[in-house]
Amino acid sequence: MGSFFQKLFPKEILVDQEKIDDQINLSFNSCQFDKSLFISTIESGNMSADYQDYLSLMLHLSLQKDINLDNEITNLCSYLQFFKIVNYDSFFYKIEIRGMDSDNDCPQVSPLILFPLVKNALYGGYNTMEKFPVRIRINLIGKTLKLEVSNRVNHYVENQELNQDLRWFKTRLEAQYADRYTLLFNSNTSIFKATLILLL
Repeated sequence: MGSFFQKLFPKEILVDQEKIDDQINLSFNSCQFDKSLFISTIESGNMSADYQDYLSLMLHLSLQKDINLDNEITNLCSYLQFFKIVNYDSFFYKIEIRGMDSDNDCPQVSPLILFPLVKNALYGGYNTMEKFPVRIRINLIGKTLKLEVSNRVNHYVENQELNQDLRWFKTRLEAQYADRYTLLFNSNTSIFKATLILLL
């Protein structure tokens, strides 16, 4: 009897699903708690009440519960501000947000879905000069959300697209958004750009 069920449900399928679930959780958790930022905050003496409130908010987010897009953007802006505090003289960014009309119902997104591409730019790009900031553009048109993140290429990084965090993120997108997302990467000798389009 055991062999019959093993033929119907091969062990490899179960293992693959476990691996997928693990990667989804790792993608979420790595954005929920940025260990490097936490350590830098402690070492710089910038453990403010605002940062502690931010941490508490982030750690109460659940992968199983969507949030309003405006809350997601607010959380992302807070993350960038705290990153700037501990890297005040060596980190520059610009963020542009369009289409968030307060008169319309705000769509919901999976929490921290905008974070991986931004985090990839912060840690993988060259962002220490004011004339070469990380550029973040968020545009909502109807139910279509577009996120563009670009940064100056760090020539010490062979390929900014090939890293563990983005592999986890791609798995998460496929599991949560399936045929409702597009993820593109473009790079030349000076600029690396990531584009995410989500149908909400």
